[in-house]
Amino acid sequence: MEIRSECHKDAPLFAGRFCRIPKLRLRLWLISILALLSGCSKEKTTDWEPYYAYFPTTAGHWVFYRVDSTAYNALQDTVIDYTYWVKETILDQFTDLEGLEWQRIDREIYTDTAQNPMQGEIVAQRRSKNTAERIENNLRFIKLSFPFRKFSYWQGNSYIHYDDPWNCNFWGEWEFKYQDLFFTGNIGVNSFDSLVRVMQVADSGLVCKNLWEEIYAPGIGMVYRHTERLTTQKSSPDPFYLKAENGFIVTYTLVDRKQ
Repeated sequence: MEIRSECHKDAPLFAGRFCRIPKLRLRLWLISILALLSGCSKEKTTDWEPYYAYFPTTAGHWVFYRVDSTAYNALQDTVIDYTYWVKETILDQFTDLEGLEWQRIDREIYTDTAQNPMQGEIVAQRRSKNTAERIENNLRFIKLSFPFRKFSYWQGNSYIHYDDPWNCNFWGEWEFKYQDLFFTGNIGVNSFDSLVRVMQVADSGLVCKNLWEEIYAPGIGMVYRHTERLTTQKSSPDPFYLKAENGFIVTYTLVDRKQ
């Protein structure tokens, strides 16, 4: 059966085209157009809140670390081990010259667990839709990339320009990656679920060793950091930490946080 639609002879000119379309087909066509427009008006979103929990931004949130460090100095022919503690507290927001929103972090350093810091400094952090960044010692890092995907890569040091006289890839074009996702592990005396490990760099040769990794926990942030930046001219087969002449090994271990 043929479906027809007729136009009145006095119909306006702009209606002519639609008048020649069968009513049923016209109705379906209009529904399709409205559905398309409705779909275009909705911005595609992704629920990344579970990932954001690994980089807290709530003012007043604090973490407390034990820091174990070994410093190598070939000029003085010394290898010195020492321990200190660091407390980081999220403060207020500020806007930089580029119009980006950041948060101040009060970083206090203690020689022991007493309440009198020997020194303090301000670092900064920001969390965008896709990244979590920190500024430490005037160096800007992209610490995390959202969402988490195993073995996904990003240029975590892309804002750092550094001349490396040793040619050891110190602060070079590191490719950060998620090496382990959502695992259970012990950090110090504490056990955590859903940990995420970020491998920032892992280079080792005859002259240099460059190793940086961090572990994050939801609701807390960074719970562990291990860094090795070492150089040597010795050809000994000993492990690098034994034959190293210059550089440092530093390990941050979470011992307390705001509950």
